[in-house]
Amino acid sequence: MWDYRQTGPTANKSPSIYETQIADPNLSDTEWSQCEMLANKAAGTMRFACCQVTGSVSCKATEIVDFKDPTAGQTYYLAFQVHTGNNGRATGQIEEFKDIYVESPVANPQSLVTTQ
Repeated sequence: MWDYRQTGPTANKSPSIYETQIADPNLSDTEWSQCEMLANKAAGTMRFACCQVTGSVSCKATEIVDFKDPTAGQTYYLAFQVHTGNNGRATGQIEEFKDIYVESPVANPQSLVTTQ
């Protein structure tokens, strides 16, 4: 995680003082993962869960991060970032995204669907 806000104790750095790392799912960098993010702007919270997909079968995710900062709730962009280094030329790191879904309002704002 990274905090792109311009002010506050975690401005432009990792907001680790506000997050609890719940688990390390030990995901492979060379296989597809299924991830879910559940954010609540009003509360300034974000929960994140992931699991490794094997074949075409979906998986049961493990919650990884529980972020809480009441000052963080802002309307802003959702962005995916790739760190390739070397002035944007790939250096062996390939990141791909597919099958991205956005649900708003969330059907059940208290529950991560992928952990069920």
